[in-house]
Amino acid sequence: VFFGYCLAAAHLQIQHQLANGFMISNIHMEEGWHFLNNHPKKTEIISNGDSSSYNPVCNITQFLPEELPNVIHFCQRYGIGEYFISKYKIPTDLLSCDAPLMAVPPLDIDLDTNYVHYGDDSIQEFPRKQLQMY
Repeated sequence: VFFGYCLAAAHLQIQHQLANGFMISNIHMEEGWHFLNNHPKKTEIISNGDSSSYNPVCNITQFLPEELPNVIHFCQRYGIGEYFISKYKIPTDLLSCDAPLMAVPPLDIDLDTNYVHYGDDSIQEFPRKQLQMY
């Protein structure tokens, strides 16, 4: 199917635009994580003790809409501290009107949390620099 599309697009001279950073899934891959590049590094804040200008990663209002990725690929487990999400642990009644809302982590959780408690009850600690994800 893709080969047929390529031939038709070339024949009709359809112009395309390369989308960079459309999705995030794995923090070790070159994907849509670039929106974090302008974020103040926590190590700098921790080393000088000044968190007054700290704008937490969890506060997405600091980013322009075009900077944010459009898709989170749930092939990975995501978590920080006691907050955890995985495609295998999504409640089956999530879209029901009676389902409770999912808890949102505090905006500054990344300042002092260096572990994740996964849904299988395992706990992974990580160096503070890995918390920056970039």
